[in-house]
Amino acid sequence: MGHDGYIMYKLERKRWVGAHVLVAEAFLPPPNEGETQVAHRNNSRIMNYKDNLRWATPASNQNDRIGHGTVAAGTSNGRATITDDDVRYIRKRYAEIKLEHGRVSELDEKYGLCRAQIIRIAKRERWSHVV
Repeated sequence: MGHDGYIMYKLERKRWVGAHVLVAEAFLPPPNEGETQVAHRNNSRIMNYKDNLRWATPASNQNDRIGHGTVAAGTSNGRATITDDDVRYIRKRYAEIKLEHGRVSELDEKYGLCRAQIIRIAKRERWSHVV
């Protein structure tokens, strides 16, 4: 099994292929233009049955992840260093700092994030799922 939960097979010396890709290539009709990924209908990476797989565009596969709730965004991303509550505080405090002509560096220092990331969070360019 691969590090990301997919069942993998080594076909050649250095070539690993996911079981879902092998099943799709063997049993599904050829993909349409732009459908370059194999998507699981039920979100299970180990259920590689023909009826559970479909060819998908990268965008539709990402939409599936959103629908299944498996997108590694926010606190579900294992590398996240802040929480949803931190994001709310950053946005609130950033707006206050701007009104007061204060120092944004206060947020940089408090959360250990670079200034650009603080600004992207404040402008909802990052962590946009947090309301």
